[in-house]
Amino acid sequence: MLKFFNKLFLFLLPTIIGASIYKDYKDNVHSILYSFPIEKRGYFLGKLLSSFLIVSIITFSVGIAFLIGENFPNLHSSKIGDFNILGYLQAYLLFTIPNMLIYGLFIFSLVSYFRNIYAGFGAIIILFFIQSITQNMFGGTPYLIALLDPFAENAVLYETQFWSLADKNSKLIPTFGVILFNRLFWLLLGLIIFGFAY
Repeated sequence: MLKFFNKLFLFLLPTIIGASIYKDYKDNVHSILYSFPIEKRGYFLGKLLSSFLIVSIITFSVGIAFLIGENFPNLHSSKIGDFNILGYLQAYLLFTIPNMLIYGLFIFSLVSYFRNIYAGFGAIIILFFIQSITQNMFGGTPYLIALLDPFAENAVLYETQFWSLADKNSKLIPTFGVILFNRLFWLLLGLIIFGFAY
């Protein structure tokens, strides 16, 4: 379920993270802000991290709703499996929060560079295209598809391809291997783009 919501969360990024800096340009507040003795680092990081905090709170609310739903009274645990808090932590620490940070860096950088909120929405659409393009271009090399997948869905499929249905319902996703390399690759790319925008 969180994998599905992760893609919906991406559309929060331009409206919250991108808009945090876009509004300064749109309303011509940036010229006033630049006249004060505000350091560029403080301005950029303050805008990015404060808006990232808001996105994180919104994404955590969905996980809390899942948690409440899973522990609802009169719910048969045999139908949904045993409760495991590590599954929630892993989903957030390995996928949801890193995705919001990585693509938040992309969105923030593009919106601040082009001074246009639509650049952020365009970047989200491009991410969906990148996933499809890599699957078609590197069809014979599943490791490369898993490494270059922006959402890490193919990385999870690669690591769990030989798991039985019982394994998929009870085991935690492995955090090493191609999943870790995928997360590090996209985080490094996000930091590079943010560095150029800075």
